[in-house]
Amino acid sequence: MRRFARETFRGSLVVPLAMAWTALSACRTSGDFDLIYEPDPVPREARTGHAWFRVRVDSRSREAVRIGEEGPWLPPGRAVWIDADLAKGQSEYRIELFGRDGLRRAALQEPIRTVSTDVGDEARVPLPRIAGCVPEVVAGFHASNHREPSRRHALDLVAPAGTPTEGAAVSSPVSGRVLAVTDDAPDTPSDRTNEVLIQCDDGRILLFSHLRGGGALPWRPGDTVEVGAVLGHIGMSGHTNGPHLHVELVRDRPRRP
Repeated sequence: MRRFARETFRGSLVVPLAMAWTALSACRTSGDFDLIYEPDPVPREARTGHAWFRVRVDSRSREAVRIGEEGPWLPPGRAVWIDADLAKGQSEYRIELFGRDGLRRAALQEPIRTVSTDVGDEARVPLPRIAGCVPEVVAGFHASNHREPSRRHALDLVAPAGTPTEGAAVSSPVSGRVLAVTDDAPDTPSDRTNEVLIQCDDGRILLFSHLRGGGALPWRPGDTVEVGAVLGHIGMSGHTNGPHLHVELVRDRPRRP
């Protein structure tokens, strides 16, 4: 997996949650600790071969332990959820817990049974050109950052190997009309992102996010976009740990003929 995908998706989000035991399908126990992951199927991305899923670590111990040598702390008697990254070809998930003295307290592992997504589903999202090239898909419909139902039909794209992604021009894959533009978000990771919302000529609606703003976007609502037009340049606005383009199929309902 390339550098952006590693930085963005490898077990970075840890959120305490309460969840019914009946919703869980697999568990490994090691003394005072349990490893539980979300119910199968854990989908592998059609284009990337990776799978993103969630695991929960439960503690019955009286001491705090660290998840991994540099990971978050698990308080005594508590549980944490982790967004995990299953690498291409990996069939087992393993996690180690360490005490404050640096010594390992437990090693938990669980075989992961996966199914593959259909590339035809993701193909519904037309791919723009990035720096004049066909982009690389680093996250698809089932990525951990696309879990919300409203964001499910989205792809994260980077420039192909050897071409810088940050600052690269994004060329529209469709013709249509601009519905909305955000151009005033800072070009740094934050809660706001610069983006362009386009209604395609066939009625579908596409969103292009994580662009550079500050007056850099040449579009305004009502403008007409042609195939190949430069929508903007990839920046670092919004929720991102690395430069990439988020393309989302907001509405997949073409007009009736």
